[in-house]
Amino acid sequence: MMEEHLRYAKPKLVKLLSDPNVQSVEKEGIKCYLDHLEDVVSKGESSEFFGYLPSTSVRLKTTDKDYQQRTVVLNKPHLEHLKSEILWSHNQGGQGVEKAIFCVESPDGTFEVKNGNHRQTVVETLVKKKALPKDFGTPAFVLPNSKHKVVMPILPVIMELLNHHSQALPSGLTDSRKTIRRHVKTNGLDLRDAATYKRVKNMMLQVLGGRFAEQTILNAVTAIKNEKIAEESDVYIKTHDEAYKEFLDVHKAKGNDEGVVTFEKGGKKRVAQLVQISSKGPEYAAALRNVLKKKQENPQGQVYLIFNDTLKTSSSNTIMKTRRNLFIELRNWSYQIRQQAKGAGYSLASGGSGHVCPFDGVIIAPQMKDKWFGKLCDEADVNAEFSPENPELESDWTLVTKREILSQWASSSTAYNVQWLHPDFEVDQGDTYGGEVAQLKLEVV
Repeated sequence: MMEEHLRYAKPKLVKLLSDPNVQSVEKEGIKCYLDHLEDVVSKGESSEFFGYLPSTSVRLKTTDKDYQQRTVVLNKPHLEHLKSEILWSHNQGGQGVEKAIFCVESPDGTFEVKNGNHRQTVVETLVKKKALPKDFGTPAFVLPNSKHKVVMPILPVIMELLNHHSQALPSGLTDSRKTIRRHVKTNGLDLRDAATYKRVKNMMLQVLGGRFAEQTILNAVTAIKNEKIAEESDVYIKTHDEAYKEFLDVHKAKGNDEGVVTFEKGGKKRVAQLVQISSKGPEYAAALRNVLKKKQENPQGQVYLIFNDTLKTSSSNTIMKTRRNLFIELRNWSYQIRQQAKGAGYSLASGGSGHVCPFDGVIIAPQMKDKWFGKLCDEADVNAEFSPENPELESDWTLVTKREILSQWASSSTAYNVQWLHPDFEVDQGDTYGGEVAQLKLEVV
């Protein structure tokens, strides 16, 4: 019943014992786990660390949402397979559960499952349905409560090694980030520290190597580090997908298969396609190429940019700067389009401003977690205090229309109006008008 534990977990655990990236407390946990496991394998049912546990004493719930409890719901086909297998074995006079689960004893005398939630869930269901006797016990390798703290620092790694071989596992559990995140959380590690980052990175290359590509593991460790940075940042750092979903939820927006979204903003119903843009240089070009493509495919359709700064190192000060820089870059882009059209022999209408604006507006995602105190622009004489922004408030998603943008560019040498930079100001949000490039067959800029 326990040979699989040795076969899947022991080789890499032994290798970790000689790895300089593994801390002494983690090595102590590895040794403790292997000593207890080998005792059960050698002594079998006579080992003090083996037992048949009744359902009433076993707990499936854990304190970490990333642990196995989620798979009980997610992988129903595997539960059905185990149900048939356990019933067949029991009815043939066998044990029923042929592979022991791994549990940790709790101070209250109950046992928390660390490997084997599927098996235990099936047993509990069959006992309730009286397909198994009320006193049916699940075979288990039990780590005593006195050793729980010793093994805890390495427990996420042990769970990963015991789980990864199973083809029945859903993709959620085999996500490399989950194992790394559990290990970091369990040990209270801060990956922002360069030495800790390097140590965890090298250790996870050992644990996850062979199942994930090296770059995937490196990206996962970096992602966990960035999560901590974002958590303690004074701004909301979200991916484009997260910001897009949040926009739809807050505005009660509806989208179709073509990516056209219907929403209300500024007291008006709007039907448009949304294009994400950030402060990262390459994203400007990609987003604006996307705008041109959408406009050329559907000249009468509207396109709005959603500005969401995705840089993990952003702060309130840098967010305010990137919002200003956004409109500077958009105006520079306007010049490029106009020059390209002129060079191609087109007469480009520009609403009398000399500028063009192929998109119909810019929506600025709320990202300021806290009050912000500073200058909205370099020319400002004094600092000012601004309120926190709330992503759950529709009014904090500032919309700047084409009309406002072209008017600003025509009347001022500054590419932006300070009222656009924070929802404490109210903006006009009037109808759009101005230069269009939708009908022009332009080269991509």
